[in-house]
Amino acid sequence: DVYNPALIMLANLRALFGVFVDIMFLRRGPEQLPASRMLLAIIGIVHVVVHSIAVHVFLAPFRPGQGSAVPSQVLATVFMMVWFQFALRLAGKPERFVQTMIAVFFVSLLSVLMYPLLAAMLPYAIAAQESPTTATPAPGSLVLLAAIMTFWIIAMLARVVKSAFEWSWPATILFVLMSAFGVPLLLGLIFSGVSKAA
Repeated sequence: DVYNPALIMLANLRALFGVFVDIMFLRRGPEQLPASRMLLAIIGIVHVVVHSIAVHVFLAPFRPGQGSAVPSQVLATVFMMVWFQFALRLAGKPERFVQTMIAVFFVSLLSVLMYPLLAAMLPYAIAAQESPTTATPAPGSLVLLAAIMTFWIIAMLARVVKSAFEWSWPATILFVLMSAFGVPLLLGLIFSGVSKAA
């Protein structure tokens, strides 16, 4: 009997891992996740830490003097939560917020795999800016891999949004594109304005 709590916790972790795997392969949506605010807090913190480390390791060498990535990652996390909470309230499904955000942050954690690809492609992009006529394009295999990864991440996020909001596919894809590209672009503009003002 002493081991029962540990066994129960292990079973719950295995079930949670199974749902995450199914989200990766587009088989399940966020409705299968526990509506645990503690789990949301944990995955939100892990999201900030992992993305901050990835930015420091892979992108910081190309952007000297940028400082810590933690503030921008914290703001991005909070902004994404506000964005989804607002959208879910408009859709009349605010009770799905916790499960949806756990799934969204899980997908975003997987997107960390894009950082090494970005770091590998940045030298080619910088060279093309400095010398457009003589620069060598990035290898086709690298571009293809980045395209596949981007499509996979967007597909996972679309599956999550479709299940959570119960929208049509056109509305889902539009919202996902706004979330994946519009929100980071807005945050980039905000932080570039702050750095210029400083």
